[in-house]
Amino acid sequence: MKLLKRLLGNRVSFRVYLLELFLILFLFYATVVTLVSYGSTSKIIDNAAFGNAQEFTNRVREQVKDHIGEAAQATRIIASFLQANETYRDIPQNTEFLWSLIWPLMQNPPSLHSLHIGSEEGDFLQVRRLPELSTRVIVRSVTPPLEKWIYRKGNYEQLNNTQLSPEFDHRKRDWYLQTGSIPRSYWSKPYEFNADGKEGITVSYPVLDNEGKIDLVVAADISLEKISEFLNQKPVTENSIAGVIDASGRVIAAPVLLKAKTRRNQVFWLQQLQPKIYENFQNYILNPQDVYYIDNKGSKEDWLINFKSIDVLDWYVVTEIPRADLTRRALTIVNKMLLFSLLAFLVMILLIYLVTRRVSRPLIQISKETKRLKNFDLEDIRPVSSNIAEIELVSSSLLSSVGALKAFRSYLPAELVRQLVEQGKGGELGGEQFEITIFFSDIADFATVSEGLDPKHLMIQLSEYFEVVTQIIMANEGTVDKYIGDSVMAFWGAPSAVSEAAMKACHVALEAQKEIEKLNSRWVTEGKPRFNTRIGLHTGEAIVGNVGSSERMNYSAIGDSVNLASRLEGLNKDYDTQIIISEATWLQVHDRFECRPLDEVLVKGKTKPVKVFELVREI
Repeated sequence: MKLLKRLLGNRVSFRVYLLELFLILFLFYATVVTLVSYGSTSKIIDNAAFGNAQEFTNRVREQVKDHIGEAAQATRIIASFLQANETYRDIPQNTEFLWSLIWPLMQNPPSLHSLHIGSEEGDFLQVRRLPELSTRVIVRSVTPPLEKWIYRKGNYEQLNNTQLSPEFDHRKRDWYLQTGSIPRSYWSKPYEFNADGKEGITVSYPVLDNEGKIDLVVAADISLEKISEFLNQKPVTENSIAGVIDASGRVIAAPVLLKAKTRRNQVFWLQQLQPKIYENFQNYILNPQDVYYIDNKGSKEDWLINFKSIDVLDWYVVTEIPRADLTRRALTIVNKMLLFSLLAFLVMILLIYLVTRRVSRPLIQISKETKRLKNFDLEDIRPVSSNIAEIELVSSSLLSSVGALKAFRSYLPAELVRQLVEQGKGGELGGEQFEITIFFSDIADFATVSEGLDPKHLMIQLSEYFEVVTQIIMANEGTVDKYIGDSVMAFWGAPSAVSEAAMKACHVALEAQKEIEKLNSRWVTEGKPRFNTRIGLHTGEAIVGNVGSSERMNYSAIGDSVNLASRLEGLNKDYDTQIIISEATWLQVHDRFECRPLDEVLVKGKTKPVKVFELVREI
């Protein structure tokens, strides 16, 4: 009792806690086992058999649900993307992109026969696994209509292609006609696939237009033969039989296990193959119970029958398991239990110590790694090895989080996140007022420059430009707020104060112009256009914080000072300058930087003139 009170009432180390807990549990277990008489053995074994039968049937059900669920998930993913990105709904215009989007989703689920997208206008796009890997598109918006097949390797490499006049029209297929305008998965009845003559089902998901009408239908064909192969390969026990039926008793999958000899072009019924099982199935439909026991008098074995509904369809998993398969191991365990308890007691202390040591050591290490994660020291986090699956899973999840945060760091500076965490400012909407120095840059005549460039090459050149400007800003304690087209917005002074923020911003502006000029010189030699950059700087009060919605937000600065900085950047065009700063910024930097007075201007949105200066060089 003292040990129990200590365990429940005092704070101890995890290793000591586990040691004491295991000791209490083991002593309790040994006492109970000793007191259990052999008179209750039969009941224990029967309960174990019934429990195992339910567990095994649930396992089969979950495996079947996973098989069909992966296909449904693939359709939801594609439909959700198209629902959110209307630009890509035009099948003829986005054929290659849609193929490449769907292709990876076809690689894993073994039961997935094909994925396809069909429009109300008759355009159709498909990625098919069986009978051979291929991509297909039907375009009815051209005259004459066109159907194109491209046969591929597993790595998406083309083997050959063919074109023909389309005869297939998805709009006449049952799976398309039954798809409603409510965003959810729709399941077809089993039917014979045109491609290989084998039986399967189709799951579909609608993509709606702005009026809530069907624009596209995303669908996946699921091969019932693959589900049958899966159940054949993984029987519940050595001598069990299992299959999938519908509410009427029709055999959907694994008919061989239900004593059918063939499947092709033939419908099987449970009432014909297994009358006793079907009788129990009828009782289950009327009054569900967990396990049905069949006493096969005159035979060697008794059987346990179990049914489980597959929620998404009117399908049921049925298993028939010999009782001996489930009780054999239990009998062995019961017969050896007392001896095992006596032997285990002798090694208990050593075993418990080794277990607690093995468990606690990686957990302590994981605790240290999570502290590094909290501090955003992502490069220092190391994997934690353990033979315990859950600990290995935690370590793997931790490393996955590190990978995600490294990717996230591309969108938001690590130092900014670290500062927000340290200050206890998480993902809540709202902001605070800070004095900051705002930086705005823009590429002169970018629309004209970009007209003659290939979009892909333009994105590469623009990204190289952003990389140079961003690195200079971050190296000088600046926070990149956002990229607006070809513009960059950054600021200094939030969420933590930055010493000499205005001076650092001016230094960044000059350094950026110098590095951009180097880029321009190289680009000219490569036959690329120059990116002549204009920059505006202003120091003033602004609201800085999380702006947006609860689903998506941005850490940003807003207010009159931000607008003024943007206006100053635009004034460069009028004064044929590269960098213009406001008087507020000039007052903080004029003793360190050469600045040329330009004018007093009435900036849009201001009622009083603002003195502006050209930033020339650092003294």
